[in-house]
Amino acid sequence: MKEIAYRFYSFREPIVPLAVQEYARNKTVFVFPTGINKHQAIQTLQRFWSFDDLQIFTMDEFKEHLFYRAQPLIKEEKRTIAFYLSLDDEARRFFKINSYFQSIELAQNFFALWEEFNEERVAETIDPDFFERNGIELVNWQKETFQQLQRIRANYRILLDEHGFQDQIFFSDPRFYDLADLDAYNRFIFVNQFYYTRLEKWIIDQLSRAEKEVHILYQILPSLVDIEQLEVKPFSLPDLLSDQPLPDLQIIRSLDSFSMLVSFLQLLKRESIQTVVDVDFCNKPYAYYLSAQSFKLRTTQRFLQTSLYRIFDLLHTLLRQAIHDATKNRWLLPLDVVLQAVLADDLFRYFAIRTGAQEIAALQERCSHTVLRWIDAEYRLIDIRPEKLNLGGLEDQDVRSWFDALLVTVDRLSRISSITALVDLIDKKEGLDIHAMIHPADLDSTDLLDSFYRMLSDFAAIEAFPLVQSWTDFWSLGGAPTTQSLQTAMNILRLFLEYMKAKQIHLFEKQPFETPVRLTDLLDTRNMSYSSVALLNLVEGSLPHGRKSPYLFTDPQRKLLNLKTFEEVKQREKYYFFRLLFSSARVYLFTCANQEQNIEMSSFVEEILLDFPKAKLNQAPGHCFGVVHAGISKPAFPRHRYRPPQEPDFFYLPYRDDFSRELYLSYTRFDALKTNAFAYYLRYMCGIQKLPKTLEMDYSSRLIGNIVHDAMNEYWQSLSANKNQLQLESTDFDEKKWNQALQAVMSERADYDLKLPHNYTNIYFQQILLPLIAENFSRFASFMLKKWRGRSLMVFPEKKWETGPDKLLMTPEQNDLFCQVWIHGRADLRLHDAEERTFQILDYKTGKSDSLQLDWYEWYYYLLDCSDWMNRVESAFVNLTESEEKPIVFINPRSGTGEGVMVIRRHLQKVLKKIADTGFGPPPQISHAKENVEISRADLLTPQIRQQAEARSAGGDHVECH
Repeated sequence: MKEIAYRFYSFREPIVPLAVQEYARNKTVFVFPTGINKHQAIQTLQRFWSFDDLQIFTMDEFKEHLFYRAQPLIKEEKRTIAFYLSLDDEARRFFKINSYFQSIELAQNFFALWEEFNEERVAETIDPDFFERNGIELVNWQKETFQQLQRIRANYRILLDEHGFQDQIFFSDPRFYDLADLDAYNRFIFVNQFYYTRLEKWIIDQLSRAEKEVHILYQILPSLVDIEQLEVKPFSLPDLLSDQPLPDLQIIRSLDSFSMLVSFLQLLKRESIQTVVDVDFCNKPYAYYLSAQSFKLRTTQRFLQTSLYRIFDLLHTLLRQAIHDATKNRWLLPLDVVLQAVLADDLFRYFAIRTGAQEIAALQERCSHTVLRWIDAEYRLIDIRPEKLNLGGLEDQDVRSWFDALLVTVDRLSRISSITALVDLIDKKEGLDIHAMIHPADLDSTDLLDSFYRMLSDFAAIEAFPLVQSWTDFWSLGGAPTTQSLQTAMNILRLFLEYMKAKQIHLFEKQPFETPVRLTDLLDTRNMSYSSVALLNLVEGSLPHGRKSPYLFTDPQRKLLNLKTFEEVKQREKYYFFRLLFSSARVYLFTCANQEQNIEMSSFVEEILLDFPKAKLNQAPGHCFGVVHAGISKPAFPRHRYRPPQEPDFFYLPYRDDFSRELYLSYTRFDALKTNAFAYYLRYMCGIQKLPKTLEMDYSSRLIGNIVHDAMNEYWQSLSANKNQLQLESTDFDEKKWNQALQAVMSERADYDLKLPHNYTNIYFQQILLPLIAENFSRFASFMLKKWRGRSLMVFPEKKWETGPDKLLMTPEQNDLFCQVWIHGRADLRLHDAEERTFQILDYKTGKSDSLQLDWYEWYYYLLDCSDWMNRVESAFVNLTESEEKPIVFINPRSGTGEGVMVIRRHLQKVLKKIADTGFGPPPQISHAKENVEISRADLLTPQIRQQAEARSAGGDHVECH
C-alpha cells in the first residue's frame, strides 16, 4: 500500500495549469471536479505540445470507468416509467399516486436519495434504534416512508432484472469495482476537490492499496485540511488570509437588483472586466436586458425557452381542456383556451397562412375579435371537428383558414394512441411541421432543429424497450380512468413535454462587435483564476443559498447518516466564493440591502466588512427605473407626442353633432346613455365593444335568461299557432307543455349545445334551477288564469327579429342638442283583450329589473299613439327564478297620471343637456366607470394625431391638437 501524497497551493497560484505542468508524465490520470477544469487542462497540454499517455476525467467520468456494468443503464423517462411500473397497490395508496405524472416528483426524490446513499456508502437498511441510541428521534411517518422506499427499491430491482437493465443506484457498489480499464496507469492526480464522498474516499484508498501513486492537491492552507478524513475543517475569513493580504476589492451596495445592474453596467464603461459571476442569473428579470454581442452568456438554453416547446405545450393544453360530450360522442374545446391559443404569438404564427409580420398581426387581431364576439354571444365551447365550426363571424376566409388549421391539428393529435403514432404525425402533410414551428431567430442562432430530432429519436426508443405493452393500460395503473382515446393522446403528449423539459440546445457563437464579457456560475469558477471578476446578486438566499427542507431526513438525522447537511453545503459555497476572490487580482462585489423589500446582504459580504473594516463599500444611487426605462423605450426615430392639458375637462369628449340631429334609442341604449354617457359614446358612436369578462364554465344569469325567454316564446307560440284569438284554460298551463317547450328549445337549437358548460354545473341547472322555474311557471299560470280566464285574447310573443317602427319621443325644440329622438322597443309578451280593448305587457326577468323599462314599453307600444289609453294599459315583470317567498309577478306601479313618459323625457333631457354643456364625460359612480379601464383618450385622438403627422409630412402648417 503506497502512501498518499498531498500538495498545497496558495490562492494566488493557478492550480490547474501548474498541476498539469508538474504531473503530466506518461501513465498519469488527472481527475478534476468540473468539465471546465478538464478543458483548461487539455488546452494547457496542447499549448506545450505534450502528447504523453494521459487520461483526463471529471470525477463523475472517473467513477463510471471504475464500475463494471453488464446490462445497459436505464435513464431519463425510461427510468421514471420503470419506477412507476414497480409501484404496487400498497405503495400507490401510501404515496397517494393515481397516475404516472403524480409519480414523477416521488421518483426524483427516490433516485436522489438512493444515489446519495450509494455515494456515502450508507446501508440499505437502517435500524431505527440507531437514531434513538444517538439521541435523535425518528418519527413514525419517517419510518413508514423509508420502509415503503425500501420495498419500492426491491421491486424496482426485480423489474430491471426481468427486463435486462441496470440503474445507477445499484451499480455504484464496491462489488462491481474494476480497475482493469485504468490498471496500466501508475499515477492518479486529484485536483482540488473540496468535498469527497465516502465512495470517492474508498476509491482513493483502493488505488493506494493497488500500489498506485496517488496525489491529492488542495488550494488552501494545510492547517485547514484533515488529511486522515480528506475533509476541510470549518474556517473563517481570517483563517484563509493568514498568509496573504486582502485582494483589491470593491463592494457596491444597491437598493434593488435593477439598480445593481445599472451600477454594474456603469462600471463596465470605466473598467475592463472579462468575467462576471451570477449564481441566480437565469431567474432574474435583468437576464433579458443583456446583449449577446457584449456578454458571452451561457452556451446552452433549455428547451422550455423555445418556440417549439411553447407550441407543443399549448397543443397539449388544448387537449387537456377538451370536454367530452357523451350524448353525441364528441369533444368540445372551451373558448377561453381557444383565445389563449389565438393570443400566443408562436402558435398563431405557425398556423397563419400569411408570412409578413404586419399581415400576421392584423390577422391575429381579427381572429381574437372573432373569439371575443363568440364569448360575448354566450358561447362557451366549439366542436373539435373543423367541419362543425359554424358559429358565425367566419366570413373572412383567412380567419376561417386559421381556425380550420388549428382544429385539424388538434383533431389529428386527439387520435394518437402511441409514441409511434405521434412520431408518424411529425413532418407529415397536415401533420406537424417542425421547421415551421421553430422561430427564425432560433434557426439561425441555435442547433434546435438538430437537437429536436435527436431528442425525438431517443423519445421514440421508449417503445423499443419492453416496458410498456399498452399505453391505455399504462395510464390506467393506479386507478386513473383513461377510457377515452383523447385522454391517451393527451398523456402521450404530456410525456413528450416532460421529456423535452430536461433537454438543452446549444447557441452558436457569433463574432461580437467587441470583446465579450463572459457570464458564468459560481460552480463553474472552481479552480479557475481571473485577472478581474465581478460578482452579482450577492444577497442572502442566493449566496449562500437559502435553507431548504431535505427530503425525508432532517439535518441532524442526515449528519448521523453521513449525508451532506445544509451547513456543509454552505461551507462549500463559502470556500468557492472566497477562493475566487483571493485568486483574482481585482474583484467587484455587487450586493443589495433593502429592509422594506426584505432583501439582506449576503452573509459572506458581511463577513468581509466585519473582519476588514477598511474594505471599500460604495452605496449605489437609488432607484434608476425612470432613467433606464426612458433609455430602453426611446424610439428609433423622433416623433411628435401629444401632451394632454391638465384641466379637469380633459376627461370629457366634446359633442360635435355626433347624433347628426337624429338620435335612435332602444331602452338598452337609453339606460346606457343615462348611466354612462362616455361608455355609450365608445360603444355606439365609436364602435368600440366592451370586452367580455373572463369566460367561466358556469350558467351565467344571461344564459339562464336566454333559455327561459326562448322557452317561454316557444310555449306561447305553440298555444297561439294558427289562431287569431285564444281563451286561456287551466289545461293550457300544464307543466308538461312547459317542459316540452323547454326541451324543444334545448334540443332543436344547436347553438345551445355550445353554450352550456357541459360540467358539474349541469346538475345544478337540471336538478335545482329547472324545478324552481317549473314551480314559478305554475305560479305564473295561476296569475294568468285569475286575470284572463275565459276571455278572448290576441297573443304577441316577441321574437328577436320582430321589431316595430321607430316612434318620435322628442322634437328638436325639446332638448339642448336640437335633435329628434326616436325610440323603439321589444317586450317579451303582449296580450290584447279585443272585446274590452285592454292591453298587458309582460317582460321575463331572471335578474334585476327597473320599472322605467315597463314605462318605456307602455309608451312605445300604446301611449305615444293614444295617450288617453292610460287606464287600459298594464305592464309587469315576471321573474321565473325567484324563491317561493317572493312574488314572481311585479306590476308596474304607474299611477295613471302620465308620469312614465315624463320621467323618461326628463331623464333624457337632463342627459342631453349635460352632453351639450360638457360633452361625453365619465359617470359619477366608480362602479360604472370600470367599464372604461381599457380605453384611453389617446386612442380616440389617434386619427387626429395621424392627420397632423400627414400634414407635417406634406409640408403643411403645424396643427396643435386640443
